Amino acid sequence: MNRVYRLLTFTLALLLLTAWAVAEAPQPTSVALDRTGTVRLPLGDTLALTPVLTPADAETTFTWRTSKKSVATVSGGVVTAKKAGTATVTVTTANRKRASVRIRVYAPYLPTGVRLDRTGTVRLPLGETLTLSATLSPDTARSTLKWTSTKRKVASVSGGVVTAKKAGTTTVTVTTRNNKKARVKIRVYDPYKPESVSLDKSGTQTILVGSGLQLTAAMKPATAQSALKWKSSNRRVAVVNQDGFVGALAPGTATVTVTTRNKKTAKVRVKVIDDGNQPIVMPDGYDLPYVIYACKNSHTIAIIARDGNGDWTRVLRRFPTGTGRNNSTDVGYYTIVKKERWHKWGSGYSPFANKLSVGIYLHGPIYKSKNQYAIRPNYYNCIGTDCSSGCLRTVCGCAAWVYYNCPVGTAVIVAQNGRFTAPRPAKISKKATRDPTDPGDNPEILITDFSVDPGALTLEPGATRTLTPVEISPSNASTRRFTYRCGDVSVATVSDGGVVTAVGPGETTVTVTAADDFKCTVKVPVTVAAAAQEGAPPVTAEAETAPEEVVDAPEAAPAPEAAPAPVEAPAPEAVPAPVEAPAAEAQETSQPGEDDGLSAEAEAAPGEAEESIIDDA
Repeated sequence: MNRVYRLLTFTLALLLLTAWAVAEAPQPTSVALDRTGTVRLPLGDTLALTPVLTPADAETTFTWRTSKKSVATVSGGVVTAKKAGTATVTVTTANRKRASVRIRVYAPYLPTGVRLDRTGTVRLPLGETLTLSATLSPDTARSTLKWTSTKRKVASVSGGVVTAKKAGTTTVTVTTRNNKKARVKIRVYDPYKPESVSLDKSGTQTILVGSGLQLTAAMKPATAQSALKWKSSNRRVAVVNQDGFVGALAPGTATVTVTTRNKKTAKVRVKVIDDGNQPIVMPDGYDLPYVIYACKNSHTIAIIARDGNGDWTRVLRRFPTGTGRNNSTDVGYYTIVKKERWHKWGSGYSPFANKLSVGIYLHGPIYKSKNQYAIRPNYYNCIGTDCSSGCLRTVCGCAAWVYYNCPVGTAVIVAQNGRFTAPRPAKISKKATRDPTDPGDNPEILITDFSVDPGALTLEPGATRTLTPVEISPSNASTRRFTYRCGDVSVATVSDGGVVTAVGPGETTVTVTAADDFKCTVKVPVTVAAAAQEGAPPVTAEAETAPEEVVDAPEAAPAPEAAPAPVEAPAPEAVPAPVEAPAAEAQETSQPGEDDGLSAEAEAAPGEAEESIIDDA
């Protein structure tokens, strides 16, 4: 009994002592934690939180709790990360003072973010690939990546490798296992498809009638490839070929446009003025002997050749022509693409038909059959007017001249307001059977090129040598007459037959010219050596190697004592200013009682069926 009493007494004393001690310690006025804001805690790790009391000597007991035990637990201030997410841990004192901290639990191998090495919009050529690189945050993060494209027909993606398939725009996205994402826009383009086109000329370009302007187009990107289509807004003023060469035909303005296959365009304005004296200008590289210039307003075809300076100013021939009714003959720069001795129309046949690149023909009158004695007079008598369905219908003399002298590829310029004129042909009787200008089997074919054998001479005084034209082109030239002229007759002379006679020491040149209107010449250098020593036999090169006669040329004349006067070729006709065609002259030569070519027979075959082109081939 005493033993129990003593134990109770000791316990009571202890409680009284504890109560006295507690009553003596101050209570906290506030509490805080040693971590604030949001604390990141790796999954599975722990974090010890320490309460801080105010005042510092305050004493109390603490209660800990968490808002999400599935994310983080707390015991005695020790937080344990259980699952990725966010939880709030709160500490409470005995007198209900509180403090909290936010705990964000994360998996250390799952990313908190992802970014790509390319941003914005990336241009990718069609057919090419692009490798994208993704970077995870933090550095310790690990995750599988999923790549997607919003338009797989434009560009596909696999493992970060983007493949361009079709021109267009798509968005490529990379996604982590925990749904973190990064995006980049991919613009696929065709490197051979022009994005734009520009011209080397801009503003308003002023050129003269008859002259030309070369335009050059440049496409972007530099790798772009496309056919270009050129067009003039006013083909009566200026035309343009598919190489960008602009030809000025009449005063006025026109806009020249170049268009790529995918409809990208560039434009330049061309202003054409005329002083009446400008030569024809052809594109660089045009090396054929003639240009055919057809003037619609004067119903004239002019054959133009180069002058001594290489300019297209020499008018070799002028012929009358008929053009399309209702302005159906289009102006433009064309070329001859085909030749037919006879071409079939719905209304008959035309001799010496030269097909142009625009589809019309430059041809002779209409015949009933393939017979030069079966002409239909009414179709001849209206030449010199607007009488065709669009073709250049002309006399046989012109059509044959073009047929035999102008090869395929020869330029044909059709101008509205040309500067050349030719009289309308005299009418033939409606009982006539042939075109009076038809050359038949003897067409005029001019020499356009030849060489001379030998190409150079070295003679002693008194020696002779005959120059022989060879390699004559075309081989069927209708005339092979040549003129010879020596530059310095004190050195050498030359006869009408090409026999060169050495006179005295020195150097000179013999000029050999084809005696026709084309003015084709070859220069042969001649060197005369000093006289041989006294007593040495004279050397006559003629006797050793020179032929006795000039090929297809007149018989060589004996060497004269003095140099003959040089035979000049006809002076070239200068390009004239436009004048009115002498229509009255044609009227005076018409036979009495003859109609004007527009008889019932002609009217019965309207349209001439020229444009229903039926090739004989």
